[in-house]
Amino acid sequence: MPHVSAAPVRSAFEEMDASAVRQAWEALRCHLVTKNRAINEEVAHYPTPIARCDVQLSKLLEQRARMYRELERIDEIVDPVSRSGVEWMRNVESFLSAADPDCDDDGEIALRCKLKRAIADLRSRVDAETVPLARR
Repeated sequence: MPHVSAAPVRSAFEEMDASAVRQAWEALRCHLVTKNRAINEEVAHYPTPIARCDVQLSKLLEQRARMYRELERIDEIVDPVSRSGVEWMRNVESFLSAADPDCDDDGEIALRCKLKRAIADLRSRVDAETVPLARR
């Protein structure tokens, strides 16, 4: 029986149209960048005097710190064109699994879900295309 290597699976994955995943990734990235700008603007224009026990300011500062962490992690995931599609996809999945989503931001939650669905759809298409290769 001939040996079936992982090469056909990898090749099929890289050849699949991953535009839905890329679009969902870019939408999430843009949302987080925009949200980061809004939080920074709000902190910059926060009224004085600032009391140390100001709960609203503390929450803003926590949100800003989370945004910085998330955006740093996003910046580590380079454009899919400069890496193999499989490696890029693994990095995106790793980002999602270790994510620190804002539970109060329905938009962010929806974009993360959209990205997860796009990845799952791509994986199912890859699986459907590679099964016939393994049976040969």
